[in-house]
Amino acid sequence: MKQRTTILTLSVCLLLLLVLLSPVMGSALQQATDTPVGPTEQRQTIEAIIHPRETLTAIAKETNAAPTPSETNTPLGQASATPLSPDDQTATMSAILANTQDAATNQLSTIMALVNDQFTTTAQANISGSATRSFEYTVNAIVNATLGVTATPTAPTPTPLPTGTSTPDVTPTPPNPTDQAATDVVAAIAAFTQTSQAATATASIEAAVAQINNRQLTQTATAMRGTLVAGLTPMTAITAKNIKELLIFQSDSNTVTSVAFSPDGSRFASASLDNTVRIWDSRTGAELLVITGLTDRNDVTFSPDGTLLAAASSDKTVRVWDAVSGAEVIVLKGHLQGVNRVAFSPDSSVIASGGGDRIIHLWDVKTGNDAAQLKGHVNSVTGLAFSPDGKRLASVSDDTLLILWENRTGIQLNVLRPNQGILYDVAFSADGSMLASAGSDGTVQLWNAQTLTKLPPLKGPPGGITAIAFSPDGSLMAGGNRDGNIILWDVKKAAKIGMLKGHTAAVTSLAFSPDGTRLISASADKTVRMWGIIGSH
Repeated sequence: MKQRTTILTLSVCLLLLLVLLSPVMGSALQQATDTPVGPTEQRQTIEAIIHPRETLTAIAKETNAAPTPSETNTPLGQASATPLSPDDQTATMSAILANTQDAATNQLSTIMALVNDQFTTTAQANISGSATRSFEYTVNAIVNATLGVTATPTAPTPTPLPTGTSTPDVTPTPPNPTDQAATDVVAAIAAFTQTSQAATATASIEAAVAQINNRQLTQTATAMRGTLVAGLTPMTAITAKNIKELLIFQSDSNTVTSVAFSPDGSRFASASLDNTVRIWDSRTGAELLVITGLTDRNDVTFSPDGTLLAAASSDKTVRVWDAVSGAEVIVLKGHLQGVNRVAFSPDSSVIASGGGDRIIHLWDVKTGNDAAQLKGHVNSVTGLAFSPDGKRLASVSDDTLLILWENRTGIQLNVLRPNQGILYDVAFSADGSMLASAGSDGTVQLWNAQTLTKLPPLKGPPGGITAIAFSPDGSLMAGGNRDGNIILWDVKKAAKIGMLKGHTAAVTSLAFSPDGTRLISASADKTVRMWGIIGSH
């Protein structure tokens, strides 16, 4: 009986002690998890996300430091201004981690949702669920490595994911209990997400992952893109109904004004109003080169021999670079206003340029001399194209005229009036048998390139056809409009056979690859899109 009384007395004392201590413990834990972190901790936390191993020491030092007069927030992982012992620090971090593990999981889910959302907008997500899953797994591994947790050694079995999935089924691997440093990083990130600055943390992580997605493609995704392109079918009027969106490129920060394939089709170039010209691997989607400048780039083209790249610029110049190294070769000066369009002759010896001054210049590529000035348009020149045999140059303008010039002498040969309103683009078919002009009335006017007889026009929706391109076999015409759509026509039948939707603003440029397996489009929506046909049809 006496023993039971003693036990009961001890129990009551212990209970009273716990009651007295609970406010102190609760205050410490509350301060460890809910106190908003200051700018220093915010910076450290974001740095830890990107470079965890390099910042662990700094975080540990900051944990033991007293608050400075200019920053009174409690240092992350510290429950009071008094420095904690190593054991207390570990206990406090463990408490934070235990109470905020859900927040850490949510942060990882946010990262993966963003990646999945961006990647599933491409055609690979629609075509192959395994591509989406593999990319998701790769980025998950990057995130896990950054957070300091152990990823699953082997990739999961690929399973299709529905396009537009907002929250993929991703469960982060539990922290490695033997790696206290990694646990501290996870705890710091988890604690940070509970503060009022959580939105800032999420935005920083989203930006980092977006950079990985857009600018540094993983080996898995790159390999898959290469395999995807390798299995494409040439686009013709017969196969056009099977054309789908393949890839999206979005590293330009402004309107993409022009796109052009290299002669062998292995690369393509894009020009933008962000003052850049970019060269891409057309099979993997990897960005190979960025040429920067101080002025808008309005048009870009490769020389037919593949050695040079030329761009029309708003600073009244045509700039020419080495197509591999990006080294500037020559700057052609002579225009009185911004240059809109540029084109190489088939033998790569002449560059034609036209712009706001209404004059077309013919430049000698070797010497840079202004060999001829072609005067005939009364408004800005909007399109240029050499005939495949190199004997003629076609130009169109805001003045509604299509003019043909003799390339060697610069003599005006013919003036055509398509009656299409303002003309935006002009193109020859690859065999030189047809000539086409794109107008503001929503049509593409076809001509017999030899007799200059009008052929039946290709009619599209109202709004103006802003860019055109013949397929290499000449059977298919692609025309982009102001609504962001790409209309496809059977040239022989003069019949509309399809429409490609994806861009959200005006299409500014179109180009088929030399083998006809890919079509690239540029747009004011700041993207370049690649289209093609998967498999044999």
